[in-house]
Amino acid sequence: MGKNVDVKTIVNLPKVSNCINPNFIYNRFDLHHISENKFQIFKIELEGKVYFIEAYYEDNEAILGIWLSDIPEEVVIGLINFIFDTHDEINKISYTHSYLKLGLCTEKNHFRIKLPDKIEELDKRTTSKERYNIRSRKKKINDNIGECKFEEYTADNVTNEIFEKYFYMKEKTFGRDYKMSAEEYIQAYHITDIYVMKANEDIMSIILSCEQCPIAYIENITYNLEYKNYFPGMIIYDYYIHRLVEKHKSELFLGGGPLDFKRKYGSIEENIYEGIIYKNKFKMYFKEQAHKVSKFIKHLTKD
Repeated sequence: MGKNVDVKTIVNLPKVSNCINPNFIYNRFDLHHISENKFQIFKIELEGKVYFIEAYYEDNEAILGIWLSDIPEEVVIGLINFIFDTHDEINKISYTHSYLKLGLCTEKNHFRIKLPDKIEELDKRTTSKERYNIRSRKKKINDNIGECKFEEYTADNVTNEIFEKYFYMKEKTFGRDYKMSAEEYIQAYHITDIYVMKANEDIMSIILSCEQCPIAYIENITYNLEYKNYFPGMIIYDYYIHRLVEKHKSELFLGGGPLDFKRKYGSIEENIYEGIIYKNKFKMYFKEQAHKVSKFIKHLTKD
């Protein structure tokens, strides 16, 4: 591999949150697979620098937590090699939203927002017209429907009624039927916080959020088509962003796609990759590289 990469498995790592970077839910398998004991935390050293990566094991596959991780390629390749060498049952390793282009992969986009410390700094990222539109739409809702208000719930106290409305609205807007209960959805997508926008007690829009870590992740957003002319999705998103600043979150990850709301509030769009590395192809590649290096050395040392 060219450089000496030292990989160690960490059995007990105090203050995991200080080591995993970026520190958010999809890089933190220790937060949502701890009871299954199917994850590992790795300490990897390269040229005097130390990196930490988590991996989760499912059947014959390992999933790496390198979502937007600024980690050298040699470090990740060293970890891949280590996992294949120490886990006979693992025949493929997958990753998503990585800056690195490894194995069989596809390129996608991803948005992130580095959140400011103060609300005033956030508001400077929007135009006066955008701020006016938010105020004006809220006023129209107040005047025509009823008081526009926001409610917040946690995964522990959200009602079935709210999730039934969420499922209903997602099916109407995107034709998506999750075929899950509220409890199953919360567990599968690691939801911690739910934001609800209402008018006259009718739910107009909902945001589902993952806020276990300093970096939040907006898992999903939906709105009631009946009120689409009032732009309830944009109104609740504005509320949500402001609340994250008040909660002192450092960043918001938004995933990818073409949705226009992800381009607001100073968001950064980046190209990322998701892919799979197969054991046989990975090992064959390094055997071929080693053979080429060996032949080259023999050529140089010929009399």
